[in-house]
Amino acid sequence: MGLPFWANPWNWFHVGAYNTAIAKLNHQIKSKKITKNEFDRDVATLNEEPWVHGDLRGNPSDGFYFDMDWNDLFISYLKDNGIYGSSPEDMVDQWLVRMYTNELINGEMSNIENLDRTPATPTRLSNGKTEHR
Repeated sequence: MGLPFWANPWNWFHVGAYNTAIAKLNHQIKSKKITKNEFDRDVATLNEEPWVHGDLRGNPSDGFYFDMDWNDLFISYLKDNGIYGSSPEDMVDQWLVRMYTNELINGEMSNIENLDRTPATPTRLSNGKTEHR
């Protein structure tokens, strides 16, 4: 991964393009053409920073799942840290499993005795994202 946008001397002379892109994103979010998550993802990408966000969705009767979004720099970050897969979705799935496994092993999750022990089943959605129930 390269230097962040602000740390690269080449970019110091091209700040106008960066400011224009930020202004465009600000206009898009104010006019509700993009969501807050899309705005945050695109700003992180402009800053050359990895970004990932997950929303917990669902309900107790049907089950819960994460709706995940990320930028390409997050996928590069995963590769740099030894997480590979057949697709970006598979890599994010592996990252989630590792993250929550570490939480369980380290005892940092509260109410561990009340956790549903049924493994989550990943389902590929038509929009290319993966749902875990």
